[in-house]
Amino acid sequence: MIDGVDLTVHSSSTITHSAGTNVVVRTVAIEVTNGDLTINEGGTIVVSGKGYSQRNGPGAGASRGFNDAGAGAGHGGEGGNAAGRVIGSAYGSVVGPTTLGSGGGGGDGGNNNGGVVKVTVLGTTTLNGSIIAKGTTGKSGTWGAGGRIAVHYTTDT
Repeated sequence: MIDGVDLTVHSSSTITHSAGTNVVVRTVAIEVTNGDLTINEGGTIVVSGKGYSQRNGPGAGASRGFNDAGAGAGHGGEGGNAAGRVIGSAYGSVVGPTTLGSGGGGGDGGNNNGGVVKVTVLGTTTLNGSIIAKGTTGKSGTWGAGGRIAVHYTTDT
């Protein structure tokens, strides 16, 4: 919690959290109770690739082996189909998800998924930078599910 001061994410600065595996490791939770939040152009809060690891999580996609493309992971909706592999099932809330994104089913690694960002600001919020929670892809092209971004504020500019 930040109380009585402003929080600024400067250009070329990033706020993030550790990557998950088969359990929730970290999330980004920022609460500015008596001040303002400014994310300058080029500044980011990014948790892309910080969700559940490959083939993990409640909506993980399936794979048949190391070189298999596998199926896409689900989160707020079902994952993508890949030549008959079991797709990742939908879980969480479509309008207000609170969970990490699940891992895709690719057999070649590298497709961690979106993490969690929760920002609450009682002052003014100025967003000229980015807040991102994308799933990532492995070498075979299987995508992980996106994560969660929730921003609650009283005034924007």
